[in-house]
Order: sequence, then C-alpha cells, then structure tokens
Amino acid sequence: MRIPILLMLLAGAAPASAQTRVSLLPFEGQLAFAPEAPRTLPADHPLYARVIVEPVREMPGRIGSILVPITTPNEFNAALRQTLASANMLAGPDTARTRLRVTWRRFDLPFRISISSRATVAVHYELSRIDTGEIIFAREIVTQADARGGDGSTRARGTGRAAILANIASLTLCLDKAAVQGAPADCALRSTGRFSAPITVMIPR
Repeated sequence: MRIPILLMLLAGAAPASAQTRVSLLPFEGQLAFAPEAPRTLPADHPLYARVIVEPVREMPGRIGSILVPITTPNEFNAALRQTLASANMLAGPDTARTRLRVTWRRFDLPFRISISSRATVAVHYELSRIDTGEIIFAREIVTQADARGGDGSTRARGTGRAAILANIASLTLCLDKAAVQGAPADCALRSTGRFSAPITVMIPR
C-alpha cells in the first residue's frame, strides 16, 4: 500500500509546484513593476517593429543549480524576443532598422539558511543602427529581487526568476525612453507582488 500512497502524494504535489514558477514575460502580468512598467509602443514610435535581437552572449548553459534551476540561454532568448514582440518593438522581415546585442554579465543568488532570499542579475544591452552602426543605447542593467517566507528552494528559484524578469522589463522600458527622450540614468525596475503564498517579492527595505 505504501507505493500507491507515495505516487498519489507525488501526483498531488506536481500542480502546486508548477504554480510557483515565475514567468519571464513582463506582459503576462504575473508580477508588477515599480516605479513604472514597460508599455506597448504606438505605431508612430521610432522603435515600432524596428528591433532585431541577437542571441545572448557569455551566458552559462544553466543559471542556478541542479536542485534550484533558474533559467537557460534558450529560455532567456525566447523571453526577450517575446517581450519585445509584445511591446511592438520586434522587427519583421522587412522592417529591421536596429540591432540589439545582449551580453550576460553575472547572476548572484547566495545560499543561506534563512527565511529570505535575494538575487541580483546584470546584463549589458547595446542597441545600434544597422545602416551606420551608431549606438543608440548602451547600458549594463542591474536588477534585484528579494523574497521572504515559504519553502527555501521554491523561494530561491522564484527570487532568481523575478530578478531576471525585472531585467527584461527594465530593458523594454529603457529602449522606449532612449529612442524618444533619453533613457534615465538608472534603468532598473523592481518586481513587486507575490509569486506563491506566502512568498512575497521585493519587501521594502
């Protein structure tokens, strides 16, 4: 009788685990952002359907560990492209005017026995014109996420993904502003909200 009971317990645990996965897509609305959020560009914006994205460079094959996997280059690339598409920035076959180069810098998620986790991610982005090579935007964006409560591995994974999510959201907002009025000195947004009860992201400090 023990084996069927164990299988039932494992089967019941799987859906709950799936619910704790933090999406890397800012426009899905799973988490919010502060002090503002990226938007969908209007058709008259200079970057409307004008950006092509190169695959991320210098990113390890796996971010996180075997026990606490965070993301992979394939997932990060896909999330970045889908986000720019949702923002109306991603170019079609005949509309590309700018190129976005992405370089992974670092990811930090210290392991500690506590009720909180903090993750930091840094990614360098460079947007340039395809015809002249002129650099429109170049910035290393550093984002952080903090979370408290819940299971340690679930919290750590969610915190790491929330930091990466905030980085993608920050880039999207900064490209929008850089093309119109100039990007702010600090492009970083922070993720806010909850990714699984009772875990709360970005406790004010």
